[in-house]
Amino acid sequence: MKKIIGAIALGCMVLFNSCGVKGYSALSSTEIASYRKKAGVIIKPVLFTCNCKDGAEVNLYHSDAPESVFNTWTFKAGESKMLDVNSEGANYGSDWGIQLLIKGKKSKIFFIGDLAKKSNDEFFKIKCSDFKMN
Repeated sequence: MKKIIGAIALGCMVLFNSCGVKGYSALSSTEIASYRKKAGVIIKPVLFTCNCKDGAEVNLYHSDAPESVFNTWTFKAGESKMLDVNSEGANYGSDWGIQLLIKGKKSKIFFIGDLAKKSNDEFFKIKCSDFKMN
């Protein structure tokens, strides 16, 4: 029985690591509240540019539901586009979480406002190279 349980545990560890499940957890409600208090919240659309050599995926996490992915977008190398939902423009708070996935590797989850280039533009500008990959 111990050998079976050990084999199952090993299989689970291999599955988690090969699927990229290990890594970073969601932002906590305490982190979000602290960010809001410190930085305030700015609401704008997000323009994402895939300036990495491989395509990438972007996960967005709503600040009121940080445990689950709000939406995912797929990008080809060199592609830039707004993070729209159902082909309609969308605005996001600087306190929302954003994560980059490249070839199964995930970045930590950052606040949009921490990654976005500081400017007076009408949208947040974020690109692959703004993320630190593990």
